[in-house]
Amino acid sequence: MKVYISSTFDYSESEFNEVLFLLNSVPGAINFVNSGSVDENVLQIISPDYNSDLPMTFEGFWSLINNYRILNKIDNADYVTLLTPKRNILNWFSAFQDRNIFVDTNDWDFYTKKESKYGVAFSVVENLLQTLMNLNIKSLSSEPNIHRQTTGCINDLCQKKEDIMFKLRDCYICESCKNRIKKEKIAVPVILHLIHLMEYLRKQMVDNFSWLTEVEIDHVKVDSNGVLKIGDVTVEMGEQNKSIYFLFLITPEGIPTQNLDVHRDVLSRLYYRLKHPENQVTVSESVLEKERNVNRSMVQESKMKEVNGAVKLLVENKRFREEKSKINRKIKEALGLKMSELYMIHNLNENDLKVYKVNIEQDNIFIDGKFIL
Repeated sequence: MKVYISSTFDYSESEFNEVLFLLNSVPGAINFVNSGSVDENVLQIISPDYNSDLPMTFEGFWSLINNYRILNKIDNADYVTLLTPKRNILNWFSAFQDRNIFVDTNDWDFYTKKESKYGVAFSVVENLLQTLMNLNIKSLSSEPNIHRQTTGCINDLCQKKEDIMFKLRDCYICESCKNRIKKEKIAVPVILHLIHLMEYLRKQMVDNFSWLTEVEIDHVKVDSNGVLKIGDVTVEMGEQNKSIYFLFLITPEGIPTQNLDVHRDVLSRLYYRLKHPENQVTVSESVLEKERNVNRSMVQESKMKEVNGAVKLLVENKRFREEKSKINRKIKEALGLKMSELYMIHNLNENDLKVYKVNIEQDNIFIDGKFIL
């Protein structure tokens, strides 16, 4: 069974790759294929309404996916899943028709309090199961296996979006839905693969933080050369990524997702100190040294303009999400899956405000004064 995973141009490439990685983490009968992103110019041709400010109808999504199928010569027997931040008219997390699926990539981190990639990947698996069960989403009132009341079954409707975590946390199939699966004669290897995937994703989402209160965490250290260490492990990343991460280390309250630009000046200075450590002006009583420092300042001003240009891009919302994913991936590579969750940049809901934050007590952070601005 082949499932093509695609996205619209406005969905982060790094987040797309993380979702695909999760889907392919459990081997089985289903082949999840990277079908890439739909180019903006192509999208304007195959779905002229996409760039409208209005939410799209379900019919608009099915037309988009069917045109995409034709353009890419995808067999009718194969599945196509579109990951997109474009809102839909019913404000659903996802929907399906025949072998076409779309998943709204917005707000998963808000409702699940976890990285959005888990919820998006889970939604892909859920919709595949529902298509195989031949559920009728066009007539919710007459479809017995779409549950209006949230119980934790995979086929709960979750009209209240905050109920989605019950389904993701419990991840079970009720007796009625089991009987429906038997009735539809879904191939055993396929249903087993879907169940194993759901269980894997559930554990990743639910269990990531359950054990952390029982251990003493390693300190985060940044020395005068900008070397980042967590415990005894050096975390390698470029100056841009480091400057973003250091910004969160020195901003313990976190940064509201809509206020990234407010911190551009601090981010620029952090980036400059990492990228050009040799050009720091020092105070000296020597006249000759002061003249040298003036010349250095001119060089600094030129390089600072270059840095400011780069940082302007970093605080744009889409670009920042991509950089955040890169940072978190570097931390995961250095520390492993579970331990890394402690030190990543998370999207949290605090006092009804969405903030990006490294959720570490300040007592566990030791950063050289050169980077405390």
